[in-house]
Amino acid sequence: MPQIELSTAEGFPQGPQTHFKNSALSESIKTDLFSLCSPSLLESIVTMSQLTTSRLSLAPYQADEAALMHRLTGDLRVFFWLDTPMSLEETQAILDIKRAMFAEKKLGWWTVRETETGDFVGQACLQILPETGEPEIGYHFVPEFQNKGYATEAAAKLLDHGFCTLNLPRIVAVILPDNAPSQAVMKKLGLKYEKDIMKANLLHNYFALERPDYLAQPDYLAQKA
Repeated sequence: MPQIELSTAEGFPQGPQTHFKNSALSESIKTDLFSLCSPSLLESIVTMSQLTTSRLSLAPYQADEAALMHRLTGDLRVFFWLDTPMSLEETQAILDIKRAMFAEKKLGWWTVRETETGDFVGQACLQILPETGEPEIGYHFVPEFQNKGYATEAAAKLLDHGFCTLNLPRIVAVILPDNAPSQAVMKKLGLKYEKDIMKANLLHNYFALERPDYLAQPDYLAQKA
């Protein structure tokens, strides 16, 4: 149940160019890498950004976890918009970008694991949507771990992290029109459809939620009572 195309945050310094063989990937991601901050800073950010729910543990990707990410990027059932599965090398380049994003803006991609088993089940993101410059929420899950409610659970935790820890004023999501399950997740979390936008040369439905509206939701008020 893939939800988002690959994208990089705007406003980061550019580094050495990385060339990808995937034409669809070239459409959906800017392939310039930028310099990473010091390892000690990145590790402190990772520690501060670890999140938990009743069933899941979320943590920013470590530098050596490209193989985990490749379970998603290399599977066309998940990254279905690519022409061919992404290579491990391409995935490592994406991982470097996402880790640098944490150092710059405390936004990026989290691994998602089952708390009970420790199994890697997918990834969730809170990153910058290049088309609008706004924080975007999304996720991808390993096929055998789909349809378990993990997408809603992980997205809800990142939504709370974005609004209550990072104090973001607004969070958006972009979803393909025929992706009814993900549209249902966003509506359940309180994001409302606003318009259609183009992303990676594909039409997407654009959903959004403002921080005051999130804080006024009954579910949020109940959990804080």
